[in-house]
Amino acid sequence: MLDVPKSMPSHRPSCIPQTIAVRGVAWGSGRRVTLEAAEGADSDTRWTAMRLLAMGSSSAVRCSAREEDVMVEMTVPVEVVSVEIPDGTNIVIGQAHFIKTVDDLHEALVGVGPHLRFGVAFCEASGARLIRRSGNDDDLVARATDIAAAIGAGHAFVALLREGFPINVLNPLKAVPEVCNIVCATANPVDVLVAVTRRGRGIIGVVDGEPPVGVETEADVAERRSLLRGIGYKL
Repeated sequence: MLDVPKSMPSHRPSCIPQTIAVRGVAWGSGRRVTLEAAEGADSDTRWTAMRLLAMGSSSAVRCSAREEDVMVEMTVPVEVVSVEIPDGTNIVIGQAHFIKTVDDLHEALVGVGPHLRFGVAFCEASGARLIRRSGNDDDLVARATDIAAAIGAGHAFVALLREGFPINVLNPLKAVPEVCNIVCATANPVDVLVAVTRRGRGIIGVVDGEPPVGVETEADVAERRSLLRGIGYKL
């Protein structure tokens, strides 16, 4: 076992071709790591490994003959958060920033039309780190808050909709200055894939509904278009 010195070198030294396994998860003073080096590893290589570990949650450091080829191999656990949405609702999940987000999302949704019922929740990523919430339907606000808490990713937001559909709200939501991206908009059950690091949690994708079982036929095409005309989305 090697103690990590309080002061790390500011440079990143060159290293010889080899792989060094670096193990250690404790952060703060008195941290210790184990270095498992190939035969012939030099002190510069060990310093590089310890410094990179100190800067991130790496599980291995691979060094080559060139300094710029130092790579950090990270093992990041992924948590699956299963989201069951209330009957008759749709969900929109996205990424935003800034404490003003929840108010601007509310104003964007309420401007879509007088019949839309909604609840929104937004996870702060710094400061008080609260789940900010708003909406015009108490039940949907509570459910959106519960889903946001389960996801637990900084700057993620959840909007639950009733008496309206994502196609009605996506462009207004995308136009909100704080919104960075939308990861899903659906009425299906959703599995949210959340990466977990020492810094926190982040959405890396979603599983939306179930996989396809075939390719549509001409009869299916006609049925699809007939459905769209029936609900007023196609002339």
